[in-house]
Amino acid sequence: MISGKKAIIVTPMNQEDVNFESEVLVEFYIRLLDCLGVRIMEMFFFCNIMEKGAVSGKQEYLDKAYKIGTNLIKYIEK
Repeated sequence: MISGKKAIIVTPMNQEDVNFESEVLVEFYIRLLDCLGVRIMEMFFFCNIMEKGAVSGKQEYLDKAYKIGTNLIKYIEK
């Protein structure tokens, strides 16, 4: 039922440096969703925002989240 669907991954992370952790997650997401027949359109990782309200102080994250939302139609049409 999920096969053939598309996914956009948005992942908040508590770490300052997300290089290693995001590599592990990217591999996990690719393997998992590939097994399910889901095509990953894009992945986004946001570091150091695990506390409630922490993202409100990070304008670049808010801008990126807004852009993700406004571009959803492009991902659907791909």
